[in-house]
Amino acid sequence: MANKNRIEVSKIQRLISIEKKYGIDDMNLFAYMPNSKELIIYGEIYGERLTNSIKMMCSVYDNEGDIIASGENSSYSSGLVTSYIEPQCFEGIFPFEIQVNIPNGNKIDKIRIYPIN
Repeated sequence: MANKNRIEVSKIQRLISIEKKYGIDDMNLFAYMPNSKELIIYGEIYGERLTNSIKMMCSVYDNEGDIIASGENSSYSSGLVTSYIEPQCFEGIFPFEIQVNIPNGNKIDKIRIYPIN
């Protein structure tokens, strides 16, 4: 993975007040585009304990502030799978991945990452 495909950290936004509501103390985020139509975000959630089951969401915005794409973290487990990160499975750190298809010809201005339940 070349650095030329990496998204600048300044384009990634977090919603700290919402993170705190769900027990997230911090996150480590990395985003890149392997091609012009795909955005991949890798992240780690840090905290003492989650307050609820959560999914990590991503909204992608263009230069005009319009949402051009969105996605949620990939499913976990085998057999019966879930996209939810469960409090009972959280032991202080949890990795996640989000893949988002970007409509052809659109440029990314900002990426917002946030938890929902």
